[in-house]
Amino acid sequence: MKGLTGRFGSSFIISLILVPSVAGSGRFPQLGRLPNLPATAALNRQLNSQSSSAPSVTSIQLFFTGKPVSDLIIGTKAKRYSVKIIGQNFDPSARVVIDGMRTRVSFASSTELDAGLKGGPLMFPGEVALQVVNPDGQSSSAITLEVVTDPAVLSTATVTPDFGPSGSQITITGVGFTPKGNHIRLLSRATGLVGVTPEVDSQDGRTIVLSLPEFVCPPCSLSVPPCAAPCFKLKPGDYDVFVINGNGMSNGFRFLVSSPTGPIGMWGEQGLAVEVTDTQVTISGACFVGQIPQTLMTDDTGNFNMTGTITPMIGPGGQARPATYRGTVSGNMMTLRIASDLGSLGPFTLTFGVEVHIVHPCA
Repeated sequence: MKGLTGRFGSSFIISLILVPSVAGSGRFPQLGRLPNLPATAALNRQLNSQSSSAPSVTSIQLFFTGKPVSDLIIGTKAKRYSVKIIGQNFDPSARVVIDGMRTRVSFASSTELDAGLKGGPLMFPGEVALQVVNPDGQSSSAITLEVVTDPAVLSTATVTPDFGPSGSQITITGVGFTPKGNHIRLLSRATGLVGVTPEVDSQDGRTIVLSLPEFVCPPCSLSVPPCAAPCFKLKPGDYDVFVINGNGMSNGFRFLVSSPTGPIGMWGEQGLAVEVTDTQVTISGACFVGQIPQTLMTDDTGNFNMTGTITPMIGPGGQARPATYRGTVSGNMMTLRIASDLGSLGPFTLTFGVEVHIVHPCA
């Protein structure tokens, strides 16, 4: 696959994002025909009009020979992959750009694009950036796809527990771990930040046990010679966790780095689970699920009043409705009330660090 230039040991981050230039593109050929409007004003008006219709991507699904998959795999041919992209403001002539190269768009609407990749075998582990580019040059934010090693050579099966603060012990199982030279790579999709841990050992090639470090280093710290970029503190938030070693890079597993005392992390009581990440809050009850599209924010007294949605899990599935989430965080305790046109729920009293697995008996 032409363009996949991130090589193991020098850079795991491939972020060749194509953003077409507007210079010389002929997008403003009529400016000279507006005698009563200064050229700068006309330009600003057109730019403002375009800025309201920039494409945005809300979700993607990757397929290999028509079957859903999570990652691109080294050694497989790029042309055997396709991707379904869901979002908004897609132009019927929009392009899908992956790692700086064009793809084949087979279906296009304002909210959905189907595209196929081009090229031969994928060569190197790392990341490629996917963007939607409209004909006027406006681009969506980049979405990251991983290129990983053949699962038979190196793969991750479980990460337990799947949340915890810095210093907590986690166990990773899989295949292809080496006695020495394993590193854990953490990717924050919300910020694009990537960090790697110090070297960890594996005694049996199938298990890695480590304490989640307080600081991680940029991937270039593993280069030869290493870069001079400083290490940085691992902030609470949602991460994908990979194992990297001489065999390549494994598939990723989600891990929530929680705050020492909240609010980012898991909150639970019998019958209710609340997960707070750095980008959203997810609430799950016996017969409903809720979501707040931002992290939990409290005032100086610990109170919060936030808007989101609630979806009843009755029958084959309900429709999301506007909802208000009010409550208080005090130490490791949270009180929560939910109000919508369906009525009121709560108050609930939840404890920080308690993970509750919800079964939806109403569905």
